[in-house]
Amino acid sequence: MFEYINGEITSLTPTYAVLDVHGVGFGVNISLSTYTAIQGKTDAKLFLYEVIREDAFTLYGFATAEERSMFLLLMSVQGVGAATARMVLSSLSVYEICDAIQTGKLRNRLKQFIDDPNNFSKLKGLIKPNDKNHLKELI
Repeated sequence: MFEYINGEITSLTPTYAVLDVHGVGFGVNISLSTYTAIQGKTDAKLFLYEVIREDAFTLYGFATAEERSMFLLLMSVQGVGAATARMVLSSLSVYEICDAIQTGKLRNRLKQFIDDPNNFSKLKGLIKPNDKNHLKELI
């Protein structure tokens, strides 16, 4: 298991970063929160989560260890996979998610997010058409 990666940012989009580490380019899926944190920087350290499947080896990177921990917590919920967890982290900060869980308002916060059409236009390229329906089913 990889703990983190530290390297030069050679390519960056709101959903994906490529980090060059000693001549090897690592492609890493990121949330909008991580994108905001590393945007404009030349180097980045990302905390990693890896998904190894028969047909793919996928890395997810996070600007903080706390964001990665929340990603893992979200994925522990039945029906929530990596794509949905990343979408939630792109719409709410770790603090906002914790606060919403503690106050019992997570469903309301996610519902408000889903019901606002502007939010999904901001996440274009990050979500698939079924993700909005999947989130609605979960809440």
